[in-house]
Amino acid sequence: MSVSDRERAEGFRGCGCSSVVAERAEGFRGCGCSSVVAERAEGFRGYVCGSSVVAVRAEGVRGRPATTTGVSAHDRLPKPTSAARANPVSMEELERYEPLIEEFDAFRAACERPLPSVVRVNTIEATPERAKRALDEEGVGWTGREWSDAVLELDTDNPGSTWASYHGWIHGQEEVSVIPAEVLAPEPGERVWDACAAPGSKTTQLAALMDDEGLVVANDNNLGRLSALRFNTERLGVTNAVVTNQDARNFSLKPFDFPAFDKALVDVPCSCEGTIRKNPTTLDDWSLGHVRSVAGVQKGILRRAVQATKPGGTVVYSTCTFAPEENEAVLDHVLAEEECRLVEFEFPLESRPGVTEWQGDAYDGSVRKAKRFYPHHNDTGGFFCAKLEVGE
Repeated sequence: MSVSDRERAEGFRGCGCSSVVAERAEGFRGCGCSSVVAERAEGFRGYVCGSSVVAVRAEGVRGRPATTTGVSAHDRLPKPTSAARANPVSMEELERYEPLIEEFDAFRAACERPLPSVVRVNTIEATPERAKRALDEEGVGWTGREWSDAVLELDTDNPGSTWASYHGWIHGQEEVSVIPAEVLAPEPGERVWDACAAPGSKTTQLAALMDDEGLVVANDNNLGRLSALRFNTERLGVTNAVVTNQDARNFSLKPFDFPAFDKALVDVPCSCEGTIRKNPTTLDDWSLGHVRSVAGVQKGILRRAVQATKPGGTVVYSTCTFAPEENEAVLDHVLAEEECRLVEFEFPLESRPGVTEWQGDAYDGSVRKAKRFYPHHNDTGGFFCAKLEVGE
């Protein structure tokens, strides 16, 4: 870190490790060891050595996307090449879901088609009208969505190369990936936890829904992915985000000056079956053992989210997979172990209710309040979403 960087670190109190960068870290109190970046982290109070905490305040940072734009939430997989799209998708692993999915042939056909190129308008930096005008001026065709004026389908496979993206006015994000933040519906001034945040599509969407006011704590356990998370918060002008590097199953509130979050978004790592339209090879290494293993992690993360959210608060759970082991079974487990309940919610895309039985296992009847989004219903990827209320 340069001398000028240190001189700008107003209010920072740290041990001075060479890897520390801090800018206007008002209220930050920590030793700064490992990879700490702090910038105007409201309500943040440092952390212990080795935790690799990052707090972001992107003051005037507007950079052209580098090698990646961190495209969408579940957009953790490479986009298929033309050659990959030309190869038929291996559907053998998905045959297990035929008893659950009506019009299974239509489902199969949808999974074999590439995804539309969809972006979300970043309302922190631009109105939908301004973003659309920028696309028009550049000659990039777009199609709106009836259910949201901030979601657009573009006539380009590379939305990150547009001027609207360069200015941070749009962000590549798959249509169903927009669902969980909308369901959580955070309000300006609230304290919100994004438990599995990188690369930052949902984090930045939460900040936009909050008018960039309040606090979004964006956590990810993969230190290597935090650079993408920080890049996206900066590019999209987010100023109310604090980024932490913890195992969400054991997330600590010690760095903060409040006892619980108002709301939490739990968009967990999963087997990614629903992303097959984006990456036809996603099922190449699929195994039931992996599904069961990741389900154990998901249960721990969702339990911690319920524990870390105030009584009466809201937790939204989501995945991009079809597996009941990772969806309804996780909900069933947490309902039995924590003080919470599933609640109904509406969303203007076609969906199906959660399933209450699967391969000999029966789940709590309230899991029907969750929603399954299938590719052939809305021309999207596959998705699962549930809304929980924490007990008083």
